Amino acid sequence: MPKPKNLIRINCLGGSTTADYISYKIKSERNKMFVITNNYDKHWNCMINGKESYLYKLYGSFWGLYLTSDINLVECKYNYPSIYKIIRRFIFYIFCYLFRADI
Repeated sequence: MPKPKNLIRINCLGGSTTADYISYKIKSERNKMFVITNNYDKHWNCMINGKESYLYKLYGSFWGLYLTSDINLVECKYNYPSIYKIIRRFIFYIFCYLFRADI
């Protein structure tokens, strides 16, 4: 069976994951988008080789990171929203519930 031409080899050289931290060492043959099938959330921040990297939202749900053709250390950390944002949302939802229009 012929190998598709647009696929490249990416080797995972090791890594670790927790609920709010992901770390992988990845070797890529070329500069390419790396897809991670973790659910996208804007509170994730990623660094590649110690430099902040943009986290793309792919296929409406997954992550995309642009890797260079070398060994890449990918580190992603979840930054929890502040308590003030949570309280504001809670108050807003209570307000909407209390003053909703009766149909």
